[in-house]
Amino acid sequence: MTETAGTNLSPRNGTTCRRPAASRPAPPKWPRRLAGGYYLVATLCFYALLSGAMIRPDQADLRTFSTKQYVIHTDLNDLLARELAEELDFCFEEFSRRMSMFEGLGRPGSDKPFNVYLFSRRADYSKFTGGEFPNTGGVFVARKRALAVYLEEQGREQMRKTLRHEAFHQYAYEKIGSGLPVWLNEGLAQLFEESIRLDQQLRVGLVPPDRLRQLQRDVAQGKLVDFELILRLNEDGWAKTLADRGRAATQYTQAWAMVHFLIYAQDAAGKPIYRDRFNNMLREIAQGRTGWGAFTNNFGQNLEGFRHRFTQYIQGMVPSTDAQTIEDQRVLAELLVLLRDRGHTFSTVEQFRQHVVERRYQLEMRRDDVTWSTDSDVSTYFRDPRGRPLDSRQLRFLPDPFGPMPSLVRRPGDGLIYRTRFYDSGDRIMHETLCEPEFGPGEVTRLP
Repeated sequence: MTETAGTNLSPRNGTTCRRPAASRPAPPKWPRRLAGGYYLVATLCFYALLSGAMIRPDQADLRTFSTKQYVIHTDLNDLLARELAEELDFCFEEFSRRMSMFEGLGRPGSDKPFNVYLFSRRADYSKFTGGEFPNTGGVFVARKRALAVYLEEQGREQMRKTLRHEAFHQYAYEKIGSGLPVWLNEGLAQLFEESIRLDQQLRVGLVPPDRLRQLQRDVAQGKLVDFELILRLNEDGWAKTLADRGRAATQYTQAWAMVHFLIYAQDAAGKPIYRDRFNNMLREIAQGRTGWGAFTNNFGQNLEGFRHRFTQYIQGMVPSTDAQTIEDQRVLAELLVLLRDRGHTFSTVEQFRQHVVERRYQLEMRRDDVTWSTDSDVSTYFRDPRGRPLDSRQLRFLPDPFGPMPSLVRRPGDGLIYRTRFYDSGDRIMHETLCEPEFGPGEVTRLP
């Protein structure tokens, strides 16, 4: 954290906190940090279809327990491991409900439990996968029916996202088969990755601000992948881009946006334009048609027209309200941690607000090769989606007996409660934001 006016403080892993000055120094070189996939480098997830990955199931130090759909192998603490396992079972049910069109089309043996490996340390994940998947936060290796992720560096919030992402790959391989083209497989996985759980429902279709920044930057700079190329790209071709994090981020984000466009684009009457054809494309792929053949059969071969309509859709995209609110929570949480590291703590949100507003703090952040700054008016992050200041009932601290800091809880009036909780992660404090429906004037009801 660096203040460009007043005392200079050492940066905290690339997140720069600053106060305005007449001139600002060049931003620091960004060290690699996977802080929830949000503040710096996004975690890449990977689906390996025919890889010879040397996944080694002989991890003697891993505990094993079973759920409805999974066999979990882990060295995480038991509370977190079982929480993640329960979420995996929940996601399986959501995948089954949303992909019911594929019922009965599963692969032989697809009713067998899935194997999931949850590691605390990245080094153990790398050793387990034979070091074949660098720069990834998780992987599903189809030939082993094994999913593996790790906690270190990613943090809990990104680990949950990675699990949803890889669990979709695992589900799709069993229920749809190996013919799902990689752009579609990755695009759908990211759609579920960028979702939020609300009790027994999964809200999908969110437009996160950080993905939209990446997407709009890529469009403006002409960096989108050629559409015929991305539609025909196989797993090996996709994997080769992982060494270049900037190109990989463009490719993943474009795949997400293409799926979002085909599912959520609407006509003037508010009806989905392409969703029926999208679903039919999935059916054809499940029945054995090639990805390219299924796409062109349903959307034609006029890829220039597709690109034009897709670009128009992107230009009209805005962050979804819930995703923007989650980002607002993360900004405040990061400020709280940065300031705590420098000896500043607050008993009320109002004290915290006054402190940062008076000093006009900003955070400078980076995701992959996209750098951005938080709003120059930091009070923006203490407001509801309509721009109205949140009062002490709507934004407050709540004691957390299991965390190093009180939780930050927001009730902005959109029907949801957003709780950001903090936890120790070795050499630093990290945070994750969870949501639940707002049932009434009571306290948070489900979140522990």
